[in-house]
Amino acid sequence: MKNPCHAGPVSDHFDGQRFFNPGQESTDRSLAELLRWQRSGKRVPWPRQAPPIVPVVPPARSTSLRVTMVGHACVLI
Repeated sequence: MKNPCHAGPVSDHFDGQRFFNPGQESTDRSLAELLRWQRSGKRVPWPRQAPPIVPVVPPARSTSLRVTMVGHACVLI
């Protein structure tokens, strides 16, 4: 069965239907496992306040490579 959301070719991270991380344990959980987790109370509490963000201004010129993490899957080189 093809994935209706992705029409790309099968690869080492995509089996034609789902994306996955090779060599890592599956993160699939059943509804019963999800409900058990919700009731267990073993969740990390949400922080009351986010830590302060300290902006950094890069130098105008650099003689070496600089890499900055922008977000989840984005970097600025």
